[in-house]
Amino acid sequence: MEMLILLAFFSGGVLVILHGTLKKTKWGINFHPSKICPICGTPFPKFLRRPQNSAQALWGGNTCSNCEAHFDKWGHYIGGDDSHLYD
Repeated sequence: MEMLILLAFFSGGVLVILHGTLKKTKWGINFHPSKICPICGTPFPKFLRRPQNSAQALWGGNTCSNCEAHFDKWGHYIGGDDSHLYD
């Protein structure tokens, strides 16, 4: 009985991660992370990602060193210094 409960929890976790990967939610795994900033084109660090806040540490993502825009692990813009957008 305990094995059946463990199997149900494990299967549920796998399904959540699979759904998150296919729908690009925060629960998914990104196998092809963005290599450049989509706004200004500055390359992200190749090997060492330094999270700028707790959300980036927990869920992934980057902050551009040039324009200071924040991106999630899928490369979608989620905030930051917007002044460069109006120059």
